[in-house]
Amino acid sequence: MSARFIDIHREFLQLIASKEWTKALTMAERAEVIYPDKIHYTSFWKVHFLSC
Repeated sequence: MSARFIDIHREFLQLIASKEWTKALTMAERAEVIYPDKIHYTSFWKVHFLSC
């Protein structure tokens, strides 16, 4: 069973907070594939990641 999107979002935020940049980017890219209907969120994540 795949994780719910909200759980992936929370984990992404935790990775950013702990400065685990590579893991955060990987998670954003995977979420983009798993949840194509949430591209507006995952694109924002990547922009956020690039601004850190």
